[in-house]
Amino acid sequence: MRRKDLFKVMLGVSLVVLLMASIPLVSSCTTPTPGPTPTPGPTPTPEPAQEKPVYNLRFATVFAPAQVTDFVRPMLDDMERASAGRLSFSAYSSGELMPDTELIPALQAGTVDFAWTCVPCVDAPLRILPLCCLTPFAWNSGLELRTMWYERGMGDLYIAEWEELGGIKYVSLVVTDPIHLISTKPVEKYEDLAGLKINADATIAPPLVDAGASTVFLPPEEFYLSAQTGVVEGLAWMGATEAVTNSLHEVYTHFLTNQLNGNAMMEVLASEKTWSSLPEDLKAIIELGCKAQQERTIVYYYNGEPKYRQAEYFNLHTMSEEDWGKLKASQMKRWDNEFAAISPRAAEIVRIWKDYAAEVEAAKWWR
Repeated sequence: MRRKDLFKVMLGVSLVVLLMASIPLVSSCTTPTPGPTPTPGPTPTPEPAQEKPVYNLRFATVFAPAQVTDFVRPMLDDMERASAGRLSFSAYSSGELMPDTELIPALQAGTVDFAWTCVPCVDAPLRILPLCCLTPFAWNSGLELRTMWYERGMGDLYIAEWEELGGIKYVSLVVTDPIHLISTKPVEKYEDLAGLKINADATIAPPLVDAGASTVFLPPEEFYLSAQTGVVEGLAWMGATEAVTNSLHEVYTHFLTNQLNGNAMMEVLASEKTWSSLPEDLKAIIELGCKAQQERTIVYYYNGEPKYRQAEYFNLHTMSEEDWGKLKASQMKRWDNEFAAISPRAAEIVRIWKDYAAEVEAAKWWR
């Protein structure tokens, strides 16, 4: 019996020990009572995006108001849209902001941001002045000009000349209309130029002076009045499009169809101070916008030339090849005897002109 009792005692102790060991296991499987739900904190407010600055820029031109409206302002509008409003241009016609001859110093000082210029209009102190803008017989069309500019290295020479002035960033070449003589009296032969008072700048005047004409250059805003008052009798500055859109055909009623130059060579310049302050993406928009403008400008003028070279607007005259050849020959003598001697850069420009003209003539292409 004792052994049996002892066995019972030992069995009881074992059960107690086993029960005590199982209590933590059971409690660890019990789902805890949920506590109070934490109150969510306020949602963080995102930092506002930093606004990009708007650049308000003054863009001066040497054009009459009609051309500012017709193609300068649309070009600037395109740039403003492309920049999503970060560029804002105010456009000014010839003499509206200041006299054209003050534009280069104003660009250098940063009081004007951009200018669409023509060397003789702005009186730019370039050594190669006779080779700029309206040089007679230098190219026959805007396509020839741009070919020499971009493919024959001519552009690098002009850009270097401009930027040596200091304070100037050359932005883009722009080409405009063919250059003809319009007058208050008929010009049909070489001798008709003798004694004619012509409004002509320094780049286009020399062969006209050789023929006996007298020349003076007045700002574009005086072209109309100078014909009315008899100060001048002719204007060598533009083609039919610009003459009619500015009502100059009302006083210069005669149009000489012989072409003095294929297109005016002009430029968009920037103040170096302004240019250096612009972000790279806005610089690219301006450069591309100006380059695209070359197409818009040529189309504008080439659309107008056949439309306005009509008896409705002008008395049309054509000089014989023999007489026109005299005018051309007097100018060509200057290329080697005078122009090439200005500087090594000028000599290289003259070489490009001559070489390209010779190639075109030899190929019997379209001239």
